[in-house]
Amino acid sequence: MTIMDQGCYFTMVNREKENELVSKTIFLRTDFEATASLVVDISSFKIKEAKWEINRAKDSNKLGEGTFPQLIGADAYFEGGKSVRKIGGTGDDETIRELLLDCIRGFIQGETYIFEERGYESKEAYYSHWKNGQINSCRYFSHLDREICTWFEYVGDYKRKRNLFNRSKQYSIEKADGIIKVRGNLLDSYHEMNVDFSLLEESKVIESCSITMPRVPGPVCAELSESAKGLVGMQLDCITKKEIVNVLGGAEGCFHLVNIVLNMIHAIQKGCE
Repeated sequence: MTIMDQGCYFTMVNREKENELVSKTIFLRTDFEATASLVVDISSFKIKEAKWEINRAKDSNKLGEGTFPQLIGADAYFEGGKSVRKIGGTGDDETIRELLLDCIRGFIQGETYIFEERGYESKEAYYSHWKNGQINSCRYFSHLDREICTWFEYVGDYKRKRNLFNRSKQYSIEKADGIIKVRGNLLDSYHEMNVDFSLLEESKVIESCSITMPRVPGPVCAELSESAKGLVGMQLDCITKKEIVNVLGGAEGCFHLVNIVLNMIHAIQKGCE
């Protein structure tokens, strides 16, 4: 068995000042290391500072650090990706964009503990905001009639004060006898998901796939484990994000599951270059 590549993304969201949040994502892989960070106003989620740094790379021309003044004042919320996708001028724009997007995803997840600062009068008001806004976007909120607890019952009574959210995403790629095996997992403050699949090295066709979701907000989320069979037979070189989204539940799927699978596929494509 030969290890082709392995990597880890880690995102942490902290309340560093009374009126500011900081989200930082670190990416480590066999031949690369980079970070990106955002500072936002706690009530508006407007970006106040945006930084990047590449510390290790095969190509030394990619090394460096910098800021994104064009992101100052932009929203770090659901529509924030539009601004991030326009940035450039780093040693590896594609990777840095993804790290910045993970920072924004961290803010969204950490919002649970600062709903009052965000302008919601109560847990019920914040919960209602998500119920109305995430139908046909989030599997949990699309099937509340089948769930066994509310969001705040799931996260518990303790209100985080400084560290609001943590997420780790990891993958490993191994090769033996013409078969590539890929293992990925997502572990964060609310979720735990594992994805394994194997593909033929020559054709890049997925031969087998399994998904387990041992810790998710409700049983309706865990039903997406069955979507693994939809990936079997797909050809890696031709696969698109839209196809992955559709296979993993479409509008009623799970963004977090889609995200880790896309990270894994991107890693394989890089590792096979």
